[in-house]
Amino acid sequence: MKKILVLISDIQMTIIMTIFYLVILAPFSLFVKSKIKPFKTKKKNSNWERIHITSNNKDLMKQY
Repeated sequence: MKKILVLISDIQMTIIMTIFYLVILAPFSLFVKSKIKPFKTKKKNSNWERIHITSNNKDLMKQY
C-alpha cells in the first residue's frame, strides 16, 4: 500500500511541476521568441537598420 501511495504522490508532484513550468516558462519563452524574431527575420532587420540610419542622419543634420 505504501508503495502505491508513494507512486501517486510522485505522479502528483510531476503534474504540479509540469503545470508550474508551463505557467512560468511558457510566457517567458514566448516573450523571448518575440524579442529574438525581429532580429532573425531579414525584412524587419533591414527596416530597423533604415530607421537607425535615418535617425542618425537627422542627429548629424542637427549638429551642423
